[in-house]
Amino acid sequence: SNSLDPRRTYIWICCLCVNQHRVFEQKKSGMLVPSDVFFNEFQSRVIGIGHVLAMMAPWKEPKYLTRIWCIFEIYTAHQYKDRCRVTIVMPPNQKKELEHDLLNEKSHRFDTLYETLGKTKIEDAKATVEDDRIAILEMVRAKDGPGYRGLNNQVNELLRGWVLYSIREAVTNRKHTVQDAPS
Repeated sequence: SNSLDPRRTYIWICCLCVNQHRVFEQKKSGMLVPSDVFFNEFQSRVIGIGHVLAMMAPWKEPKYLTRIWCIFEIYTAHQYKDRCRVTIVMPPNQKKELEHDLLNEKSHRFDTLYETLGKTKIEDAKATVEDDRIAILEMVRAKDGPGYRGLNNQVNELLRGWVLYSIREAVTNRKHTVQDAPS
């Protein structure tokens, strides 16, 4: 729906952009990359991609917001919004369900949406590798880091902007549907 040229569209695949197997092998052999070097490399690659698509599915409980690397990725991209766009995306069936629930007067899901997207907590997020989780949390808590509250607020601010956009889009779509309906 974004009319992107497939020949010029690049997709971040973590294991290719930051080779997790190589990182694991280095850990096993005792060749640890210092956290600050690793985070600088991660930041460089996220910014280099230039556009992060954050998958919010299922919309009521997005898995993306439960994974520490995903939250850190969206935060990193948002920090450098002059060089890296963030677009929230959903599978068509989830988007349709979201629009239905937003426009249904009897639905209480609007509250659910704000609750879901307003409770991002990096400190509760999961990681496959516990050492990664610890390193990210230490970086967030560090003296020059954003702190849990600061990071969570920035991610939630981005998500609230997406919610407003989604509401406007749903209302516009409904308006066009009503106008185009036969009389």
